[in-house]
Amino acid sequence: MNPAAYGRIAQLRANGFVIRPLPNPFGEVDGLHATRTGLGWVDSVVIRGPEYAVAVRVADTFSLADPFAESEVAWSESGDVIEVVDKLLALCLAGLNDQAELYSAHPA
Repeated sequence: MNPAAYGRIAQLRANGFVIRPLPNPFGEVDGLHATRTGLGWVDSVVIRGPEYAVAVRVADTFSLADPFAESEVAWSESGDVIEVVDKLLALCLAGLNDQAELYSAHPA
């Protein structure tokens, strides 16, 4: 993995993300899953290998009554690990918690 990508993972952790291994069906680690909740949002990024990541921000609407209910995506990005994590951290640091601002930043 690119050394800069390791730095981004450290930045995620420093910004309150919990980082866990992402297992595959064979019991091996295929990547990392980092999540953070707060202010009504869940930010999540999956890093699949050294070059690819996908991140989303969704409303924090989890319910045990319907644990697999879909939550509307307010923001998403995929691509290079460094670019995706930089954009996610910028979103988090900017404090964009108004859904209207998020939708204007991420048109459907």
